[in-house]
Amino acid sequence: MSNRPPSGSPGGSDPLSPTVTAPTVTIDGVAATVAFSGITPGFVGLYQVDVQVLPTPPRAMPFR
Repeated sequence: MSNRPPSGSPGGSDPLSPTVTAPTVTIDGVAATVAFSGITPGFVGLYQVDVQVLPTPPRAMPFR
């Protein structure tokens, strides 16, 4: 992570504390764009991952 807050301190909002490597996120088998991954500003030890979910029609589920 870059801009790591001191141990036991909350993450800052300016600048943020992002992870060095963005995670890979898939939703229903479709890759999602990761907008941010890192320490949640104002919280201690809480990470967040913000992703862009594209609108897609629901896939038909096979009826059994």
